[in-house]
Amino acid sequence: MLPSKAKEIFNKEKNEFFSDVANTLIENYIVKSNLVALKVLFYLSKGNVKSTGKNKNLYTFKIDTLVMSDFCGVNKKTLQRNIKKMTETSITIVDEQNKTIEYVSVVPRAKFIDGTNIIELGMFEDIYLMCKKAVNRYTNINLTNLMKLKNKHSIRLIAILEKISQYDKHVGKRVTYTLEELNGIFGTNYPRISEIERKILKLVQTELDTLSPKSFIYQVNYEKKPKSTGRPRAVSVTIDLIIKESENPKKEKNRAFLEWVKKIREKHINEVLLYHPEVEANLRVSSKGLLYWDNGHELKASKAKEFWKWMFENQGELTIKF
Repeated sequence: MLPSKAKEIFNKEKNEFFSDVANTLIENYIVKSNLVALKVLFYLSKGNVKSTGKNKNLYTFKIDTLVMSDFCGVNKKTLQRNIKKMTETSITIVDEQNKTIEYVSVVPRAKFIDGTNIIELGMFEDIYLMCKKAVNRYTNINLTNLMKLKNKHSIRLIAILEKISQYDKHVGKRVTYTLEELNGIFGTNYPRISEIERKILKLVQTELDTLSPKSFIYQVNYEKKPKSTGRPRAVSVTIDLIIKESENPKKEKNRAFLEWVKKIREKHINEVLLYHPEVEANLRVSSKGLLYWDNGHELKASKAKEFWKWMFENQGELTIKF
């Protein structure tokens, strides 16, 4: 359970990752070191497995454990063991308006079918919808990369980085945490920041640098003792968001546009791209990569740029098929 100070940090900024459920799924799984169960939750919520039906508000999922084990990067026994843990994990739903507190099992039903590789999982409708809503907020890492994560703390850092990225433009994309706060965030009890740096931050940084478009750099802050000759004491860590180039929507779209134009120029030379009724001619691309009208009319460079852009944004209107 998070110390009160760490809870306050997450709640005071209205971090929506954790607002739907008082005692969050992320919190449960990370503190209980159950990254595999978290992967199962993402796997279900991202639509990899469709529900086979709903009975009394209980969604049923029929899962091939061999397929899921391979996707999650674990063996079948590990998957089954962690799914069993999921049936023992509950979340707390606080309804302040009606003054109620409800404890609900995340996966109330798990049926292992002997002689097969099939597991049937059951989730209550409201819990399943909350799971989907929470999982879908993790937009900065795709499901395949998430399944490759080995460190349970990476998920918590991803949540922090997503929170930082949503700060206003005039606010620095950084946060600073004390030792107590870091222990609360990661569910640990390390006596020194150097241990958190060595056992968590460096490992997670390496993993996110490889698998996530959002990563981070950090700086250990030391206590200032002007008159002291002893070694300064580490008192906090500042985490700064790093966004890779692919996270920039404009650059990403421009790259996709250039790749699309390149493909047209290579694979559709002299083919009809579209017919223009006002020009009464077909638009084609020459072997030199230039757009031209097949009735002999000249197509100026500025107008060609406009047509390339229009065609990219309206690919369904083109004569060629991809």
